[in-house]
Amino acid sequence: LGKMPSNLKSIDLNHTNLIFLFSILLIPSLIAGPLISEIIIFIIFVIFILNIKFYKKLNLSIDKNIITFFLLFYIYINLNTAFNSTSIDMSLKNTLFYFRFFLYSFIFFILINVYQEKFFNYFFYSIFIFLIFFFIDLLFLILFENSISGSKFITQRFSSLFGDELVMGGYIMKILPSLLICLIFLKKSNYFIFFVLIFSGILIISSGERTSFAHFVILFFSLLIFKRFLKFSIISLILFSTIF
Repeated sequence: LGKMPSNLKSIDLNHTNLIFLFSILLIPSLIAGPLISEIIIFIIFVIFILNIKFYKKLNLSIDKNIITFFLLFYIYINLNTAFNSTSIDMSLKNTLFYFRFFLYSFIFFILINVYQEKFFNYFFYSIFIFLIFFFIDLLFLILFENSISGSKFITQRFSSLFGDELVMGGYIMKILPSLLICLIFLKKSNYFIFFVLIFSGILIISSGERTSFAHFVILFFSLLIFKRFLKFSIISLILFSTIF
């Protein structure tokens, strides 16, 4: 990772603050649907491109192997799509713009270098607040038969703010790795990480999404690789086995 230039404070960071704000809003915006999140990503890209000269001054460097790997993977995905798809035009519409993921990763790289711990703090709370809401919403529905969001159990599945789409489990599973990265970077205690895992697991189970639960189990057992989380992963496994 590149180091932050000593003259950073003398540079106007207004546009970077805008990118920071929209990046923090990105994950919550997924609840409203893909259109809102795509608009936010587009705004971030526009701000970034219009101020590209500023970011050159940061002298941040990325490992060339990462760039090479991404380019090769990007070419492979598009060639594989072109040769194996029955509708090339439709398929390439999806894969051709995959380069935006690399660009967005680079923007995240810049934000982390500029804001450092502040970025992880804000990113963590932008995710965790919604997990808290989902859980309280579920408790209200169980205890009072009415949820805050107005959502009901649909074939014994809970979706909270997602309504009839029944994708809450998938949403939580997508944001959980990012949440764990924030927790580890911020050096939160094992007890808190354990709490977040249990919290997330209960919500995923209540969503009734088997694929999301399978992904959660894979993520959960992958933590067993790290000795730091071994005890808490075992405790979590016992609790889930007993309750569910």
